[in-house]
Amino acid sequence: MAEEWGDYLGGRGLIRINFALREFAPNPSYPLLGWIAVDMNSFGPNGFPTEEEMPVLDTIESAISGRVVHQSVELAGSIQGKGAFELFYYLQAQGDFELAVGQAMNEFPTYRYEMAFERDPGWSNYLDLLYPKPYEIVAAKSRERWSELRVAGDMAEIPRMITHRTYFAESQAKAELLKWAERKGFAVKHANRGDFSRPYPWGAEVSKEETLLPGSCFSSAHAIAQKVDELKGIYDGWDCSPVTSVPPPKNWRQKLFGSK
Repeated sequence: MAEEWGDYLGGRGLIRINFALREFAPNPSYPLLGWIAVDMNSFGPNGFPTEEEMPVLDTIESAISGRVVHQSVELAGSIQGKGAFELFYYLQAQGDFELAVGQAMNEFPTYRYEMAFERDPGWSNYLDLLYPKPYEIVAAKSRERWSELRVAGDMAEIPRMITHRTYFAESQAKAELLKWAERKGFAVKHANRGDFSRPYPWGAEVSKEETLLPGSCFSSAHAIAQKVDELKGIYDGWDCSPVTSVPPPKNWRQKLFGSK
């Protein structure tokens, strides 16, 4: 399946999740959860790994995933917190998963770990534990794009058109979102995926000219994410073009040349 990773600070710690699985969850072909918890060797008083520990945990995850990649599994996400690093895999069957994980962990003899399996055909661990709530999803979806804009020298205080992407399983839900967005002053347009065999084929984009300051774009994003959640849809994040210089006033031609 496709991958789209994001992370956010949740109740259990720093949660990293593959958003691309949301459209297909629950997936009846992967009814078994494989859970792995690795004890951190170095963590701070807040339970999060130290700077030196973080690359080791990344290497452990890569080693495990590299061993189990041929066993029809999907890495749904991970949690770092309380001195532990948890990994959540969905499996078609247990097979040699436990053996493969053990072989991977043999490369890290100083790290203790435990593992368990649970039938989870409804994907409750993904949908209820890992997947962010509406007020959390904006941060999870925004972090990478916000970083890219800052690197590009974006001037967050300058208004620009910001577009929010949403998807729905039913056309009626999309229509309700568009009506709500228009009442809130957003420009709207249809953005269907085109492939109506997918679980969430009905797309809509809503846009408004706003800044990237906390009380502007992100307030709108939270409101949209909340409404999409009420309509059982997927909020897929926002995007905009970087603004790296102050644009001229909208009536600059009139001021320069005078009215005709």
